[in-house]
Amino acid sequence: LAQTSREVPSSCTGPDSRGAMGERFSTCAHNSPKFTPTAHVMLHVYDIFATPDCVAMNRVLHRLGTGAFHCAVQVFDLEWSFGPGQNDYSTGVFSMEPRQLPGASFMKSEGMGSVRLARADFIKLIRKLSLEWPGNSYDVLKKNCCHFCCELCQRLGVGPVPTWVTNLAGMGAAISDKVEAGEQALLALDQCATEARRQVTSKVLELDQHAAIVCWQRILCCNRTQARPEKVVWLP
Repeated sequence: LAQTSREVPSSCTGPDSRGAMGERFSTCAHNSPKFTPTAHVMLHVYDIFATPDCVAMNRVLHRLGTGAFHCAVQVFDLEWSFGPGQNDYSTGVFSMEPRQLPGASFMKSEGMGSVRLARADFIKLIRKLSLEWPGNSYDVLKKNCCHFCCELCQRLGVGPVPTWVTNLAGMGAAISDKVEAGEQALLALDQCATEARRQVTSKVLELDQHAAIVCWQRILCCNRTQARPEKVVWLP
């Protein structure tokens, strides 16, 4: 039997390239075993509360380039985010259907870009992040869902999330740090004052004891005949 050969397209002869996760993939789409699918990365932004007041406040703050938001990153058919976790020993990373977060009001989506990424490689990344982001490390100002989404987007190679998503928490964290620093400074000042009072009291007691000893020595050394009995109590 004569063998039939398939001509390799010229587009398949180029060198291999690397994906966002560093994996090697062929630039040839006809070479199916090495073909890596394209994953579209979407940032979904929610008003952190679904109440009318919160939604109205966020619309005003958004015009000023800030706001109080919950964020999630969609890759393939699920969105991923970060929260306090179910208990102290669980991860804070979780997934759900896109734009369906209970208790929050969906606001908008931002396209972050596309990457050549296999599902298996993405799952490896999520498993790694699940260990790096435990639920008990959650902090509403310094390590929240927006920070996680920013980290995930950077790991995927599509850059950080827009600054208006995270800058309110950043300002809150800066204020918190300054308040904490002020409290520590006041505590240190109070400790210094306490130590100064202790040293002064100790010195006063020392001087008072010395004066009492000198006075008593003078009494003991005086002439008994000249001493006034009503003023001096002699030891037996």
